[in-house]
Amino acid sequence: MSRHSPALALVVAAMVLALAGCTWLEGVKGWLSPTATPVPTSTSPVTVTQGQVRDAITLLPISAAQLRTSSITALSDVEGGFSVRSLADDLITISSAGYESQQIRPRPGFPLIVDLVPDAVTTFQIIYDLEKQHEFGREYDLLHPDVQALFGRDEFIRYMEQSRPYDIVDVSVGPMDTLVSGMVLGKVYTDVAQVRVQASVRVGQEITRRGWLAYAARVDGLWRWFRGPLPAP
Repeated sequence: MSRHSPALALVVAAMVLALAGCTWLEGVKGWLSPTATPVPTSTSPVTVTQGQVRDAITLLPISAAQLRTSSITALSDVEGGFSVRSLADDLITISSAGYESQQIRPRPGFPLIVDLVPDAVTTFQIIYDLEKQHEFGREYDLLHPDVQALFGRDEFIRYMEQSRPYDIVDVSVGPMDTLVSGMVLGKVYTDVAQVRVQASVRVGQEITRRGWLAYAARVDGLWRWFRGPLPAP
């Protein structure tokens, strides 16, 4: 055995201890360092949801409706069609001016039909546009059920065709006030919308400008209106 072996063994042992000490220090530094913890990443897959946005009353497509996720914003096209990427556990918020926003969950592979509910102002605009076009049956469908209980569809249509005091020429609706409660037809309703209406109306050959307040309350998610004056049978 070489006479240098004890010294060599001591050198090797010192190097091993030094390396072990460095490794231990690196481990401590990593444990103490706030940047050592890996940034969590989502494991949720990216999905593509497709479909169409429509008006819940007219069922007409809504163009330029905004579809928003946590990371992206998209718009519906002229036919209301949309295609939006999102994480599988994201919510997609859909909104458009004049409509109440709605949230949906991603649904890849199954085209969705999303019907946005018109707010009270837009609802009354639809109602009076139907009246201008003499589509009284469709207008009747938007009456509050408690008003419909007072007279039937045929009676309403007959009144509108023969006995109403004026024809609407043009109309503008708004703004809207939300009432905590309101009394209509002797009954108290909650969540009542009050809107201001300005219209040019034709009486005989004369056209005049009139204004009035109109009221609606929520039924099954839609705003349903109380028409007046319209005498009960």
